[in-house]
Amino acid sequence: VIFGAHDSFFNRCAALLRLAWIFPLACHSARFAPVHAGDVAEAMARSLKDPVSYGRRYHLCGPHVYTLEALVRFTAHCIGVKRWIIPLNDMLSRMQAAVFDFVPGKPFSTDNYLSAKIDSVCGHNNLAELGITPIPVEAVVPQYLSNRFQRARYYQMRRQSHRNTAA
Repeated sequence: VIFGAHDSFFNRCAALLRLAWIFPLACHSARFAPVHAGDVAEAMARSLKDPVSYGRRYHLCGPHVYTLEALVRFTAHCIGVKRWIIPLNDMLSRMQAAVFDFVPGKPFSTDNYLSAKIDSVCGHNNLAELGITPIPVEAVVPQYLSNRFQRARYYQMRRQSHRNTAA
């Protein structure tokens, strides 16, 4: 999972959390070590400059491992919403994925379900050997999620005040 201001993980999660009070969460115990997009870009730039890195594989992860449930709860906290998050068992997770395969935008798919069966963490994180200190989720996600939420509220208030003045 790569995160940054316009990522599809935290932003999609935030959008889904805003939709409903009850949030059935498939694969809640899946484990992730999200890595910041800037760290990935820096690793790529540094490895391109170093001939020793040619042909090598690099495992890039953030500094902490989280469950999917922890990341969803963190996202809810960042956007200031309280939701009833219901962890689903494996059978219900598979069923949710099968149904969501047909939902526009595929908020969760069978491919996501199958991917979540394998932990997305590093045994050995190569960022350190490239001289990069990984940026933790907590350092940037709250800022870009809250800014986006505040901007959306601003535009909503502008629309409402315009309607009120036109009446």
